[in-house]
Amino acid sequence: ELPLVTYNGALVKNTGTGQVIYQRLLPEKYAREIIAKAKEYDLPVNVYHDDRLFVERITPEGRAYMEKSRIPVQEVGDLSRWLEQDPLKVLVMGEREKLDRLAEDWVREWGDAVYITKSWPTYLEFLHPEATKGLGLQALARHLHVEQEQVMGIGDSYNDLEMFKYAGFSVVMGNAEPAVKEAADYVTLTNDDDGVAEALEKFIIGA
Repeated sequence: ELPLVTYNGALVKNTGTGQVIYQRLLPEKYAREIIAKAKEYDLPVNVYHDDRLFVERITPEGRAYMEKSRIPVQEVGDLSRWLEQDPLKVLVMGEREKLDRLAEDWVREWGDAVYITKSWPTYLEFLHPEATKGLGLQALARHLHVEQEQVMGIGDSYNDLEMFKYAGFSVVMGNAEPAVKEAADYVTLTNDDDGVAEALEKFIIGA
């Protein structure tokens, strides 16, 4: 039973009590535009709503995502017809180059109306502008009455950059890309080498 910062900060929720500490939903009108734009690029889309995952159909990319994340998926057919409420986030999967072009197209048309980030090189995420790991972590720290300088953030991808900015001390995994490593205060070991444990032992237990 502990609070979790999930969906890149869109939802901070206590797993035991169900208490919602912080939540920012992506406006439905933007979600529809993102789905339509992804279809132009022939890219599969995940929509997260009410702490559940929905897709039009399960693609090879979607199946790989399911196996990696171990999240149950519900097929709903046409997402645009199904979508009736503001979702937590929209995730588009595909090749880096396609995702980069999609992000550029979106920014040209809508600017910063939506927060765009990558949780993985092949995962492009669209969220409410205030749905970042940094703001989610800030809300959690305030809820727990923890000072900002007492917070250590550990991450490995671009969607962790906002968290690094907020955290009093930031740690990046050894397998992260160079641009992500440059944003952190300390580079730990890789995921396969128990980098999180190394950082906790060095800076928390050791201290």
